[in-house]
Amino acid sequence: MVNQHPVLNSTNDEYFTRKKEGLKRKKVLILNKKHYLDGKLKCILIKGIW
Repeated sequence: MVNQHPVLNSTNDEYFTRKKEGLKRKKVLILNKKHYLDGKLKCILIKGIW
């Protein structure tokens, strides 16, 4: 897939890499949130048992 517009091509690539990075960050944030909530739940459960 060769495009005759190098400028358009580079901006397109940049856009897609940024999009990928954004998705990665979102995934990481979601995972962090999940871990955080799991930790909180465990704390509550442990406190409830003691």
